[in-house]
Amino acid sequence: MITAKFYQKPDNGSIHMTLKGHAKAAPYGEDLICSAATTLAYTVAQAVQFMYEQGKLKKKPKISLREGNATIVVT
Repeated sequence: MITAKFYQKPDNGSIHMTLKGHAKAAPYGEDLICSAATTLAYTVAQAVQFMYEQGKLKKKPKISLREGNATIVVT
């Protein structure tokens, strides 16, 4: 199962996104659900990076994209 969490830390204004797990709907490398979740995580990461490069964020985003685990933190 893939778990997605979005939350905000009001004390510093950061927004967090985490995706964890595997869908296990098909054999490794053929799972369309995992592929879709990965595509969305990479899309959010790239959009956040573009925002930083355009000066729209206070700090450089923290982006970690690994197999079965994605974390993006934006301030």
